[in-house]
Amino acid sequence: MLPGHLVAEQKPDGFRCILFTRPGLVMVQSRQGADLTAALPDIAAAAVGLGEALVLDGELVVPYEGRVHFAQLQRQARLRAATPFMPAVSAPRT
Repeated sequence: MLPGHLVAEQKPDGFRCILFTRPGLVMVQSRQGADLTAALPDIAAAAVGLGEALVLDGELVVPYEGRVHFAQLQRQARLRAATPFMPAVSAPRT
């Protein structure tokens, strides 16, 4: 807690994305409107399991050894998965 009852939260270095989901449809979209669903199939697969129609707006990050691994997230966002079952984020390569 900061003086004056202010609360601060660190902004993680990631990608801002919007997840749209409803029964039978899932889409992960960049803030510029690019479809990232194929590049992030693990996010899409998790959203299918929600079973609700909703929109989530948030920051995607890749945690690695107690830090955020932004370079791995950039590499992953540029990929397009060969199949919907390919893991979206593997262990970061150094």
